[in-house]
Amino acid sequence: MVAASIWPLLIPAMNQEKNILVIVPGIFLGALLLLFLDCIVPHMHPGTNEEERKESHFKKTTKLVFAVTLHNILEGAILSLPLKSNDCSKHKAFWIGSLSGIVEPIFGYVRILFSNWILECLPFCLSFAAGAMLFVVVEELVPEMAQGKHSNLPTISFLF
Repeated sequence: MVAASIWPLLIPAMNQEKNILVIVPGIFLGALLLLFLDCIVPHMHPGTNEEERKESHFKKTTKLVFAVTLHNILEGAILSLPLKSNDCSKHKAFWIGSLSGIVEPIFGYVRILFSNWILECLPFCLSFAAGAMLFVVVEELVPEMAQGKHSNLPTISFLF
């Protein structure tokens, strides 16, 4: 995942934009967006059954629907199978999965409408995505960095 942040995102961004004052803020703003979401959205970390932000009244499957729908804006994902495995009917799982993916064609159309502007901002957008991916890598895929109680300090330290 770190390599997926660097080669297809950061390197093309740096090749197109030589000004580091565009690239570095993009990385940190992408990571800060996910840090913000990490602070406000109830979630669980791998390897633990303890949930952060316990004040949520949403069920696990509801949180899964929100997370995947947000993820689909950028990349797309499959939702129907996990819902089905959590006792949703086939039809309900299919429709929830299908509706969560509706953002892809909508935002695809928006990207085409604003393609000239997006192309000018592409280095920043690529570095923003890289920062978000790096945050996920360190926050979720390298849990050993936060030994003991969950902390954002190792994640932020990695970004620096």
